[in-house]
Formats: sequence, C-alpha cells, structure tokens
Amino acid sequence: HYERNLWYNDFINCVCPGGDSVYELYNRVRPAFEKIIADNPGKTVLVASHATPIRLMLTHFAGKPIGESNNTPWPENASVTVVDCFADGTYKIILSAYNEHLKSQKLFAEAD
Repeated sequence: HYERNLWYNDFINCVCPGGDSVYELYNRVRPAFEKIIADNPGKTVLVASHATPIRLMLTHFAGKPIGESNNTPWPENASVTVVDCFADGTYKIILSAYNEHLKSQKLFAEAD
C-alpha cells in the first residue's frame, strides 16, 4: 500500500516497482517533447501518450515546478489536449483533457 499512497500523495517521487520514478519519467519525456517541438516549427503535430506523461507535461507547459504535478488534474483516457508552443520556449495551453467527443459517443460516463 506504500506505493499506492505515494502515487496519490507524492506523485512525483513515486517509483513503480521495477520501474522508473515519475520524476525520472519526466526527465525522459520532457526532452522527447522538446525535440518534437524543435523538429516541427510552425507545424501541427499529434502526440499520443499515456496520462502520466501528459500530466507531467501539462505541469511543465503551465510553467509550474514539476513537483506540483499532484495539483495537475488527470486527463481522461482518449481526451484531447492542445498546446501552442512558441519559439521562445513558452507554451499556451489551449485545451486540456477535452472529452466531449467521448460523451457524445457514450464512451465516457459522467459523474453523478
């Protein structure tokens, strides 16, 4: 239960058994995103990912310290996030965890 508690209460320092810490994951994912951005100036690019890297990058794109990832909401599975990336290294989150397309297809159960 230690890992589960850590996952919910200290997300960034959580280490999945036999795997990387979330912080190590961020240190792998961020350079990959930065390379995609650098290699595609002015282009629209689709990146498909799991929720944890999206959550980490949303924290980064918002200009917050990565340790604040616990405060970044989880994106829903198959949701859409749109971020404008600027040449000066800044970002603007246009859309985060958009899931209306899932609701219209009855693929997402809204909370009661």
